[in-house]
Amino acid sequence: MILPTSDAPLAHSRPARREQSDATPPSRHRWPVAAPHAGTHLPVADPFLAAVSSTNTVSQSPHDLYKYPARFAPEFARETIRAFSQPGDVVLDPFCGGGTSVIEAVALGRRAVGYDISALACFLARTKTTPLTVHDERALHEWSLHLRRDPSLAAGSIWQRYDTDDGYYRRNLPPAALGFFSTIIDQLDRLPHRRQRRFARLVLLSVGQRALDCKSHLPTTEEMHAQFRAQLAEQVSVFRRYTWNVARTLGVTHRRLEALREIVRASSEICGENGRPPTPKAALVVTSPPYPGVHMLYHRWQLFGRRETPAPFLIADCRDGDGTSFYCLGNRHEAGLKTYYERLTKAFAAVRRCLKRDALVVQMVAFNQPDWQLPAFLQAMETAGYAEMRPRAARGLARDGRLWRAVPGRRWYAAAKSTNAAGNEVVLLHRPVGL
Repeated sequence: MILPTSDAPLAHSRPARREQSDATPPSRHRWPVAAPHAGTHLPVADPFLAAVSSTNTVSQSPHDLYKYPARFAPEFARETIRAFSQPGDVVLDPFCGGGTSVIEAVALGRRAVGYDISALACFLARTKTTPLTVHDERALHEWSLHLRRDPSLAAGSIWQRYDTDDGYYRRNLPPAALGFFSTIIDQLDRLPHRRQRRFARLVLLSVGQRALDCKSHLPTTEEMHAQFRAQLAEQVSVFRRYTWNVARTLGVTHRRLEALREIVRASSEICGENGRPPTPKAALVVTSPPYPGVHMLYHRWQLFGRRETPAPFLIADCRDGDGTSFYCLGNRHEAGLKTYYERLTKAFAAVRRCLKRDALVVQMVAFNQPDWQLPAFLQAMETAGYAEMRPRAARGLARDGRLWRAVPGRRWYAAAKSTNAAGNEVVLLHRPVGL
């Protein structure tokens, strides 16, 4: 369907050193935001507007299985796909993250293609869109009932076997958490199917994130074991029913759902290369690229303040080794964010090759310093071959004619502490030109 990729792990390398200086705009003057041209307004329906401004929390399966940083709400993806595509269309997300848009596209009978440079993100998106059978559910229930709680000698060697010589993946992990993860991972081989093992790893990630990420008080090993067993028992049943209901609604077998999506572990900068764009080409892009100037840990958990651990990658049975800039399109402290905008331009120029002539690109973006970063973002999209569309609506528009929203209850790692601009997102609409 599109450029294939291997599940082979990335080569390990040292993570990038933490940057120290703040990004600065390329000049001191305030950049103007271009006015819309005649005929560039797009009618938008009330359900779409309501989804943009919604403050609902993400609480339904499978979206709640892991809190991927900076994810947008499922209802935003759902209403965008409903409003701007038809059943059978291809929906593309070149920065798919935890797979929100992919999940919603499949549930609405579209074909979904997701790209992400992170092996962890691809694991999440694939696992959340891999249906489980009633036999899988029974096997996971039975497995959880007989889980050993005390680490064996084999469990103690799990991290030595898969980790690097310097203990990269164990970095900053408390002993209780290390023992808990090792014990569960050591017993995964008792599950007969890969999809069962992947789902158990997904629940393990979810439990670990809730227990460790941005926490100052950590649970005991026994408390984490109890949480894992309880969450696995609940989530496997809920997830299995969800996928069966989706399949029944679409009138297909539940195994057919996997054929409706493709997850590609690769940079969006190579979308459609080698003459292999989606067939048919995508009618809609729904995405949320890394936010310029906003610090976001897509690839690690943060412990006890500023300590970071790449343990999620090893729990998911994939490899890391790159710093924050690798996942965020560039160093957030670079003057003018030159690398970020160059890579963004390249990515959307590649995406353009995968689109139908009348395709629509819908993005949700936030900016650390929107007065100059937003115009630079729009310039990058124009250079990549797109024209901005302004929404036509009776309500919900800001003074600049765009759809802005306050981010509800999200942890932000903003580069500049003197501004809360990164707590606001804007929905940008573009169409490709010259196709």
